[in-house]
Amino acid sequence: MRLLVTTLALALGLATPAPAAGQTRKTLKARKAGEKQKGPKFPAVALYHVNHRESMTYRPYDARGALRKAELLRFNRFMRDGSGKGGRVGKMHPRLATLFYRVARHYVSQGKRIEVISGYRPGAKNSRSPHRKGLAVDFRVKGVSNAALRDYLRKNYDKVGVGYYPNSVFVHFDVRQKSAFWIDYSGPGEEAEYSADPLADLKSGRAEEYRPPKAGSAADDADEKAGTGEDGPPPGVETAAPPRKAEPAPREENGAAEDKPAMAEPGPADKPAKVEPKPAVPEKKSPAKPDEKKPAPEKKPEAEKGAKAE
Repeated sequence: MRLLVTTLALALGLATPAPAAGQTRKTLKARKAGEKQKGPKFPAVALYHVNHRESMTYRPYDARGALRKAELLRFNRFMRDGSGKGGRVGKMHPRLATLFYRVARHYVSQGKRIEVISGYRPGAKNSRSPHRKGLAVDFRVKGVSNAALRDYLRKNYDKVGVGYYPNSVFVHFDVRQKSAFWIDYSGPGEEAEYSADPLADLKSGRAEEYRPPKAGSAADDADEKAGTGEDGPPPGVETAAPPRKAEPAPREENGAAEDKPAMAEPGPADKPAKVEPKPAVPEKKSPAKPDEKKPAPEKKPEAEKGAKAE
């Protein structure tokens, strides 16, 4: 009876036949293959520390976009002070740890290698250096010019500090409450020589052409010396640390990270002031003055009248 009802339902188009076991297995395999091809939502990135001669596979977010605290501890060790296996381990700022992942992911997805020169440096002589508080990292991207890296960081991230060192081997990147940019023309191990007007130097091309009288160290020695350099912002540049919050996981669209510029919210000075119409002020009329009596016309002497009559 059930077979008869099913046959009638199929004939009338009221039911669809159940997929065969072979078709179900093919569908599952195709789905799994699609997931593998798409890849994980937040893929790991490979980092290399020049002075430690150490590599790290870094992935601060899980599949749901939540922070992996154990991974941040590994990042702290990777960014430790000194060179080699020794060195003091500090606490890198969570926002730097997660923001640097986004920077690395942007370039690793293009097949580039991220090379870290220096991270945590509590003994930096420059009291303004964000490295002392775990707020900064000096790094480069193999196959990408430091000028191009500088421009990418300035364009796409807000509330960060970007230091450009045209005569050295890295770009400085830190997190702070207000964005800043500077140029230091010194080479590795030399005293800082800051640009008086970095934006003007970029526009004129001086940033790429100017060389201080004393050239920096040879390129072969630059990596080791850069790890102990005293790079930092010039006097007067805002260096206050932001609240210790991590950067939220990047949003996903079609399986790819969304690298959109982080736009700063307009401050009070940026918002147009509301112009309220002023109430009409009645014109003040001067109080009416009492009519002034006009002087009576002088009476001419009668002698003159007689003369006119004649």
